[in-house]
Amino acid sequence: MIWILLACDGGLGTGTGSTSEPLIVDYDGLVEGNAWVYRDDMDTGDVDEERLLRTQYMGDGVVEFRRGTRWADAYTVGEIVWDISEGLTLSSWSVFTVGSGSYLLSDFNPELGEVYSDGDWSCTVDRPVDGVSTWYGTFEDTFAFDCEGGGILAGRYTFARDVGLVRLTLPDGGGLNLVAPW
Repeated sequence: MIWILLACDGGLGTGTGSTSEPLIVDYDGLVEGNAWVYRDDMDTGDVDEERLLRTQYMGDGVVEFRRGTRWADAYTVGEIVWDISEGLTLSSWSVFTVGSGSYLLSDFNPELGEVYSDGDWSCTVDRPVDGVSTWYGTFEDTFAFDCEGGGILAGRYTFARDVGLVRLTLPDGGGLNLVAPW
């Protein structure tokens, strides 16, 4: 009897990686207590601790960005707000530029080549076959979303399984490059 219960439990689609279909919740990193450190100079050389962006998931889709050597001493420079009620939707941002709206990057179950669009913006799903390299390391299991158009913080958003956003490449060459997933 226990064997049957364990076998049935494997495919509930709870966002724990237990299904054969990848779920965006396994990639978005929007989990209480998650934090990341990025560099926004897109350089691959030595890290200047004072220039790093320290981010933390604050709950309710809010990721706060601070610049400095430690979270407690760093000053707030902005935030990105995600809505995860229908998958992964960019709702507002105040880093790099300021904006808001409802920009769906992915439904709950993204598929390679799928396009999400509304009006003059769109996001196309990619699954990089060679992985994605960041300052921190290379991530093999990723989803990337190429987003463009009116109002959206345009660029290529790359999320790694069980980590979250590992790279954001903006059209002007700027963006975010993961230094540490904590």
